[in-house]
Amino acid sequence: MLKFKMTSIIALLVALIPMGLYLYLYPQMPDMVPMHFDIKGNADRFVPKSSSEVPFLAALGLMGFVFFKLIFFFIIRSAARKGEDNARSIAKILDITTLCCTVLFAGISVQALFVQAGSFDFSRMDLVRVAAGMLGLIMLLTGNRMPKLRRNSLAGLRTKETMRDEQAWFRAQRFAGKWYVTGGAAMVLGCLLPGWWALYAAIAIFAVVNIVPIVYVKAKLKPE
Repeated sequence: MLKFKMTSIIALLVALIPMGLYLYLYPQMPDMVPMHFDIKGNADRFVPKSSSEVPFLAALGLMGFVFFKLIFFFIIRSAARKGEDNARSIAKILDITTLCCTVLFAGISVQALFVQAGSFDFSRMDLVRVAAGMLGLIMLLTGNRMPKLRRNSLAGLRTKETMRDEQAWFRAQRFAGKWYVTGGAAMVLGCLLPGWWALYAAIAIFAVVNIVPIVYVKAKLKPE
């Protein structure tokens, strides 16, 4: 049975916001609303506001919440069957990920609905900044949990070097956790950069944060 903790309740409430916004904005929407934009940000496909595509778009957050909740439920159940002794720590990471991804999808829906109602102009950069911010938050919170993880088959920095013994595992998780926390905070702050620099910074930070710990493990935790 799925257990709805506080993070799940918050995620569900966030997921429902676009649905309520859709009902509120529907009377204000023009008969034809934009549904797709070209690379320059110009609307190139319109649909009637009564089309099923509009409420479908508003339900992105809810669909994302249900999808991640089900996927992570099976992951946790698999961990329990394998006798993982830190399934609770893994569950917290997955709960945080579900919340952040739900916020991301709900944010996309909210922006799209305001654009369709004519309140906002479409901006790809808004989507990029929201996505980068949510990814940075996931990295930051995940990095905070990594030093608390015991060896497992699901989460953490898992290589042949880190899986060979507890000492190597904890050294790697502490090192990687610091990089994830620092990189996540930097990615969130990088959302403030002008123009496409926010995207370039997010890509660079994500690459560095994931590559450096692996290089560290290969160089410092080699079997003697």
